[in-house]
Amino acid sequence: MKLRKRLLVSAAAAAIATALVLADISAVYPAAKNRVTVIIENGTFSSRFRAELISSTTFVSVREFSLEMGAASVTQNGNTITVSANNQIMQITAGKEYIVANGRYIYNRMGCRVVGGEISAPIRVLSEAFSAGVEWQSKERTVRVYPAEGFPSSASYPREELYWLSRIVSAEARGESFEGKIAVANVVCNRAASDLFPDGIKDVIFDKRFGVQFSPAYSGSIYNTPSEDCVAAAAIALGGTSVVGDSLFFSNKKNSWASRNRAFAREIGGHYFYY
Repeated sequence: MKLRKRLLVSAAAAAIATALVLADISAVYPAAKNRVTVIIENGTFSSRFRAELISSTTFVSVREFSLEMGAASVTQNGNTITVSANNQIMQITAGKEYIVANGRYIYNRMGCRVVGGEISAPIRVLSEAFSAGVEWQSKERTVRVYPAEGFPSSASYPREELYWLSRIVSAEARGESFEGKIAVANVVCNRAASDLFPDGIKDVIFDKRFGVQFSPAYSGSIYNTPSEDCVAAAAIALGGTSVVGDSLFFSNKKNSWASRNRAFAREIGGHYFYY
C-alpha cells in the first residue's frame, strides 16, 4: 500500500511538473496552429516564437530576422529598433505604420507587435526593406526568403513633389488614419499622372481651371509644416503604393459632385473616394 501511495505521489508530482513546463512553453511559443517555418536560403529560422501567423500575416522578430539576414548590428531603444547593414540603416518604431530603410519609406499596414519587450514585424515588410524575395508555401506553412545584399540604394524622392504633397496631406488629412493620409496623397499623384489634370504635384494642388480643387491651397493652410506621418504618407504614395487604386476625387461629404458623377471607390475615415 505504501509503495502504491509513493507511486501515486510521484505520478502526481510528475504531472504537475509537466503542466508547469507546458505552461512555460505556451507562454513563449505560439499555438501550433499559428506556428510558421521561415527558411532563409538553406538555413531554417529557428525561433518559432517569433515566426507566428496572425491574421494571415507572418510576424518575425525584427532583431533575429535582421541578424539572420546579415545585419552588422541591431539596437533597440524603447519602442524603436535600428538595424545596420553594409553602412545602411533601417529604423522601425512600434506604433508606426511604416518603416524607414535607408531613407526609403515602406508601408507597414499591419504595424508591429511588442511581446516581452521584443519588436516583431511582418516578414514581407522586412524582406522588402532588405530587397529580399518572399514565397509563401501554404501547404507546408513555410515562408521562404531569398536574400539580396543589404538594403537597396538610398531612396530619392523629388524634393519639390515631396514638399507640396506632404503639405496637402497635412492640410486635408491631418486627423485621418495613416491609410487615409496615403489615400489623399494617392489622389493627388493620380491626378498628376492623368491627362485630365495638370502635370506635376504642385500644379495639381493649385489647379482651379474648373474651380478651386483643394481649398487649403488658397486658405493658407497648405503652408503649415507637416507632421512626420504626413511626410511618410506622401513618400509612400510617391513610391508607388496605393490604397485607393486610380481614384481621382475625394470628399468629406457623402453627397458631393463626385458622388453624383464618379464611380465610388471606397470610404476611409472621414473621406469618400471616387474614380
